[in-house]
Amino acid sequence: SAQAILAQACHPQPTPSSPTWGLSPARCAQACQRGALLMAPDPDKPERSAKMEAVRAARKAKLDEEKRVKEEQDRKAAEERATAEEAARKEAERKASELELARREAQKDCILFDVMGEVFTMKIKAREEGVDALPVLPQDVLQTWEEEWGVRYVTRLKFQAPEGYSVGRYLNPRTETLPEPPAVTKLGGTASGVESVLRNLKLALKANAPVMP
Repeated sequence: SAQAILAQACHPQPTPSSPTWGLSPARCAQACQRGALLMAPDPDKPERSAKMEAVRAARKAKLDEEKRVKEEQDRKAAEERATAEEAARKEAERKASELELARREAQKDCILFDVMGEVFTMKIKAREEGVDALPVLPQDVLQTWEEEWGVRYVTRLKFQAPEGYSVGRYLNPRTETLPEPPAVTKLGGTASGVESVLRNLKLALKANAPVMP
């Protein structure tokens, strides 16, 4: 029969390892027909494959667009931050420059003293009208502290100028002028009662301090 012929075509020489071993020719033919149907090409597969490719392409295009938009947003945000930071930096520099100019103006005709680790500003008055207030000698400052401010025993103090300003460790109160800002002159001494004098001088310097920005 035709089924027998088909079975023989599927397995001309059946062996014990063949899937149709022991089947009748008719059953063997049916098995071969089912196998042939399963192996036959699907006429709709190319269309489905094309649709899947289109879907994948559309999904990829969407993801690429979202990525591009995100990168553009990040770039703009980074540019805006950089612009804002630069503007803030320039504004801070402008304010710092103005503050420094104001500080220098306020420190005009001033001397800075380090008293017990704290820096004080003292405005120096011109000795005569039309004469510059600076430079000034330590002895002139001592006179102001004692005679005008009422701080006693200030002559026990010594004026220690910044390194390299004076030949010795301490300034000669009669011959060496006090350094001008931003240099700071440290006050100290070794005589008895110096700490008490320094504490009283701190109070006087605070009370007579010029208005600073």
